[in-house]
Amino acid sequence: MTLDLTAKKLGGVTKGAFPWWFLQQSTSEKVLIVVPDDDDVLDTVDALKSLFKLPQDWAAPASFEVVPYLIHDEPLRQVSLYDWLFGKAKVLVSSIQGLTLPCDSPDVLKERTFPIHPGQTFRRSEFEDRLALANYSRAEYLEVVGEYVIRGDVIDIWSPGEAVPYRITWNLDTIEAIRLVNLTTQRSESYRTEAILYPVESGKDKNLTLTLKEEYDCFVFSKGNDDFVLPEGLIQSKTTLVVPQSLSENHEQYQPPPIFGGHIEAVRNQLVQWHEEDWRVVIYCHNEGERDRLEELLDDPLFAAKGQRAPWCPPLLIGDLEHGFLNPTYRQAVLANSEIFGRYRKRIQLPKFQEGQGLSSLVDLKPQDFLVHEKHGIGRFLGLRSLEVGKVTSEFLALEYKGGDKLYVPIFELQQVQKYLGSEGRRPPLSSLDSAKWERVKAKVKEDVAKLAADLLKKAAKRQIRQGYAFPPQTHMEEEFGESFLYKLTQDQTKTLEEVERDMTSIKAMDRLICGDVGYGKTEIAMRAALKTALAGKQVCFLCPTTILAEQHYRNFCERLVDYPVTIRLLSRFQEKSEQKKILEGLNSGGVDIIIGTHRLLSKDIHLKDLGLLIIDEEHRFGVKQKNQIFSLRENVDVLSLTATPIPRTLASAMGGIKDLSIIETPPEGRLPIGTHVGLFNNDIMARAVQEELDRGGQVFYVHNRVKTLLSRKEWLESVLPTIRIAMVHGQMKEASLEKAMYDFLHRKVDMLLATTIIESGLDIPSVNTLIVEEAEEMGLAQLYQLRGRVGRSTRKAYCYLFYSAKNITSEAKKRLEALREFTALGSGLRLAMRDMEIRGAGNMLGPQQHGNMAAVGLETYSHLLNDEVRRLKGEAEDEDPQGPSMELSLSAYLPDDYLPAESERIQMYKRVLNASQDELAKLKEELIDRCGPLPRPAKTFFDAAALRLTLKTKGVSEVHQQDDALLIAFRPSVQLSEESYQVIIGEKENVLSLIPGNPPGVRFFLHEDENVLDGLGRFVRLVFKSESDKSK
Repeated sequence: MTLDLTAKKLGGVTKGAFPWWFLQQSTSEKVLIVVPDDDDVLDTVDALKSLFKLPQDWAAPASFEVVPYLIHDEPLRQVSLYDWLFGKAKVLVSSIQGLTLPCDSPDVLKERTFPIHPGQTFRRSEFEDRLALANYSRAEYLEVVGEYVIRGDVIDIWSPGEAVPYRITWNLDTIEAIRLVNLTTQRSESYRTEAILYPVESGKDKNLTLTLKEEYDCFVFSKGNDDFVLPEGLIQSKTTLVVPQSLSENHEQYQPPPIFGGHIEAVRNQLVQWHEEDWRVVIYCHNEGERDRLEELLDDPLFAAKGQRAPWCPPLLIGDLEHGFLNPTYRQAVLANSEIFGRYRKRIQLPKFQEGQGLSSLVDLKPQDFLVHEKHGIGRFLGLRSLEVGKVTSEFLALEYKGGDKLYVPIFELQQVQKYLGSEGRRPPLSSLDSAKWERVKAKVKEDVAKLAADLLKKAAKRQIRQGYAFPPQTHMEEEFGESFLYKLTQDQTKTLEEVERDMTSIKAMDRLICGDVGYGKTEIAMRAALKTALAGKQVCFLCPTTILAEQHYRNFCERLVDYPVTIRLLSRFQEKSEQKKILEGLNSGGVDIIIGTHRLLSKDIHLKDLGLLIIDEEHRFGVKQKNQIFSLRENVDVLSLTATPIPRTLASAMGGIKDLSIIETPPEGRLPIGTHVGLFNNDIMARAVQEELDRGGQVFYVHNRVKTLLSRKEWLESVLPTIRIAMVHGQMKEASLEKAMYDFLHRKVDMLLATTIIESGLDIPSVNTLIVEEAEEMGLAQLYQLRGRVGRSTRKAYCYLFYSAKNITSEAKKRLEALREFTALGSGLRLAMRDMEIRGAGNMLGPQQHGNMAAVGLETYSHLLNDEVRRLKGEAEDEDPQGPSMELSLSAYLPDDYLPAESERIQMYKRVLNASQDELAKLKEELIDRCGPLPRPAKTFFDAAALRLTLKTKGVSEVHQQDDALLIAFRPSVQLSEESYQVIIGEKENVLSLIPGNPPGVRFFLHEDENVLDGLGRFVRLVFKSESDKSK
């Protein structure tokens, strides 16, 4: 309805002034602020929190809790509403649309919100019923807000409003402790004396204003002066409409700040004038780096020489304020650093997930996946099987081979098994349990790997002797640039930055490949390297495979480096010849510091005065001729290569010392989860999705992956959406036509880009936040993941619509689509889809022939073969028995499924334990107790056996086999038992030990009656190797 608030209108309050004006007005304990949209909601919340930091002479009120009510974050809306209704927060800030959303009444919200504390008693079933009432869902892994996982005596649960999950430890039916979980390590950290489990979804009946029964102050800020449409129920005596325009009566005198355009002299002059007129002035900066930089720019040399600050230089505060204001009546000025420089900070709303953790090769192992056994080849995984052998229960990996043959792999031989990683959709032929054929396949791959390793080592040796330029250590300006980065660096980014800095300050020429998905921070690292180069007086050449990518990098570089003394230019086919000529002259004279472009930069007319750094984006996408030109250009300059196609950690490890690799695989904070819809194609849903995106000023990707019918699809879309401007691209178009279409889309001349999967990699267009995919069932999980990654590049909520057709969908394809919908946030779940992409990445790096070898034996096995060959060629000692002794013992040693329910988590833990050192074993045991509760007997036995196995490995034992009441113990061929150990064995009087002939000889060791087998093995070690232990003391 239209609300006429003539008597309650207040004019002359600008957007920047509104939060400050509000702080002067409201004395109520409950206030609702209404602003136009979600961006304004977040701006207002940030501004209020920043203004609490004003100096005392501003008489700002004491701080209080302010909470946002956001359209696209339903769980957080529940938290904010509860906190506001029940007294934790004074101010709720909502958009107009937010007020129209259905929500719970106060009574229902209170009933569905679940406070807990240590000492509380619940039956487990009652606790789960309460979680169900609040719409929590049980999961195997904790990925997103609103899920919970039960392991043994521990429940992990992720409540809305918390950055990390809670870990609740139980003792029977009593809550023993509540702690927070570190998502990276999966360990619990700080204790909580209480926790509130907020409901995940809201009610569906009434909107916010109709559910409120008590009175509250309401302030509505409108950007215009027209009649204002407000939802029913908001009309009440305490509502005030505030507008920027001055009214004939009842208005304030606020004004927006002057426009400085980055001219520091103009800023200084204005500050001097305000000082002389006795104004109170403050300037807000987003971080310490911005503050230090601004302080340096505003500094007056006359006062600085005396160690003083200029009297007209105002306080520089840190806060997330985007818009300032002037109030001439009270001579007040609040400025934002972004307004001074004309550079507005991107809106960042931190989602409730943190950076993920690297995945082991066997995590996410599902029945029907393919595995590679070191001795038997490729088999199909059937699952974990709990089998009873000789009255002893243990767990085995069940594998199926050619002809239906089965192989049961004991968990202590798990290191002989790797997940088969090949191209998605490829079903490798099953091997026969007759191992001769498998050995022939491995021998062929080994032969090719040996040639590759020799070639790589030769290139590495050449690179080692290349002399480069040793750049100076990091300068103050570089540090300030790093501080001004809007996102928190992930561990991978930090490590990569350190590696690049170390490379550049070394006399050896840098040649580093940085690998990470679009948006994971590669460009930021390239920018810091480029700034370092330019500040040292050298030039940077940034090579991109397409004009569109070059344009993207150019825009990003200009935005980030606008405040720094560097000249950046783009060389593009779309520029006038005269403009290109000026750029060429600048390169030749040294006037251009950073040049960004395509293979045009490899032309003969390009002459750089002093090239210091070559950055190459997606080198594998250049042609052979261009690669040869790049090779000649990279001599004696630092080279930084970037790729968005992932490379597996195992292969990176094998390449260690041959190629300098940095892998960024942890997603940054600040990326909003992508809303994903999966369903049958529906015209109405599609049209509404397009219109909603355009209404909020965005653009749309529409994927129709059939070149033959693409044009007819375009005509159909134009008939359904007659007002929409549509461009079309596919891989068979001429390069010039394709680039023209992409250029028009990038420059907002087109609303929708209708495309094949050509858009799946590389593109980073922040204005595109809706993706529609037809016949998604025809695509693989990794391909869909890559496509979906084209939206959500900004901090706006993004949406992905995966449509399938009823006639083609299979149960497997539907399951794949549902999995993608389930993993809406960037966490370990989505990273599983990257496994197929790793095959592409490895092939890009090593060449097509090696891609075939990887497919033949699987990526993990290939990486191990390459690693072994590299070590051999480098003369490094090989580990005779890297996996440790095999153990066939009558032991119930395993992790029970009611203790650690998820099969893939049990497999991962088995593998981690078997790869651990003694110190790491103790930490893993602590981790498991932390995550699941006290170890049950089989789990304790498993850890004890793993520890003893490590000891046996150090003694040269290769195999332990139990035969009735005796243990048959074999040694590795290279093992030389000490004379003392031989004497112990030969001189044993109690028939406990006897030699088994062989080279080296084995030992038969007899157990005492009813002796535990692990106790017996420990006794064997103490008896036979006692003298060695004595010597080491």
